[in-house]
Amino acid sequence: MTSSAFFLLNNYKTFNIFLKMDHLSISFQPIYAEHYFWDLVEQYKEKIIQIDFELISPNMSNISACLNLDLKQLNRTTNTQKTNLLLKSDKSSYLTPTKDDPMVKSLVEYSALGGGNIKLRAKGVKKSIQTAKGKNEINIDELSIEGASPEDLINIFKGIME
Repeated sequence: MTSSAFFLLNNYKTFNIFLKMDHLSISFQPIYAEHYFWDLVEQYKEKIIQIDFELISPNMSNISACLNLDLKQLNRTTNTQKTNLLLKSDKSSYLTPTKDDPMVKSLVEYSALGGGNIKLRAKGVKKSIQTAKGKNEINIDELSIEGASPEDLINIFKGIME
């Protein structure tokens, strides 16, 4: 990392104070490889029930051309910074995203390159997989643990995360 990039990363809060006067801000988001999403689509084929695309705008990486949706115009008219597009299947069905679909392909590309997140839910899986974070989110309705040592708790939670 260059010294100027290091300075910027460590001082972006200071820059935001000045940018806020013009209704602007700076933030840094992780990016990920598109194939990560498509690998998940293949892994959970015929089980995907929900996909939530997080699209961050405006984006300085100038990737808006890849998106089949005008986020720049939406940002201008609504002052939005994040837009979520939720795709959800019927309860008795599943989603069928493919690389051949120009809209889905553009959403994945924009999200991956622009630091947005894609959350994917699949039938039979209680985890919501988040592409941008590289982490899994787990929803637990109820959990009761009694008499466990700190080491036991760590092992329990590690087991849940696997």
